[in-house]
Amino acid sequence: MSRTRVALVVVWLAGCGARTILKVRTYLEDAADTIDAGTTEPADAFVADGGTTDAWYLDGGDPCGVDRSPLVGMICEESIVAHNLSISCTDVVDVLAQGEGILRWECNGHRAEASFASGVYHGTRTGHSFALCTSTQFGKGDQCQWLSSQRIDGTLDRGEIMMSYHDSVILSDGACNAPCTATEVIGHP
Repeated sequence: MSRTRVALVVVWLAGCGARTILKVRTYLEDAADTIDAGTTEPADAFVADGGTTDAWYLDGGDPCGVDRSPLVGMICEESIVAHNLSISCTDVVDVLAQGEGILRWECNGHRAEASFASGVYHGTRTGHSFALCTSTQFGKGDQCQWLSSQRIDGTLDRGEIMMSYHDSVILSDGACNAPCTATEVIGHP
């Protein structure tokens, strides 16, 4: 369960004409067992107070559920490359992370994207931890309509982040192929 907390900080300045400055900060909290963006841990990786309050400010919802409009302000970027695709089936998959790409983020913000020739993943970042997502609708040649869910998650501080993929049927004729999963490594060229 998320809740918003507003902190009001009052600073008293002494000297010529003493004045009071008010600073207001808004942040979201969630339970310590909510998984954070940029982690694959089953427990919360950004716990601020030893286990009850989460410090990851975007955990009020899915970190990939961000505005998909163009990034704004100063944009930072790194070249990336997707490699070592491992697929659980011999069927068609619609993985967008293929070959060389560009990882971009708002230098002074928290939105990010990874662009590849086949498409773009959108999401959030804190430091070098990223949670980026995309989905596609496609056919496998089995007369069914499929939806892929793809997520790039992790920190580039370790040099590589992982892409995970799974697909599911969204329109069936009753004789659909089995769903597939995949993983792929994304790192520096």
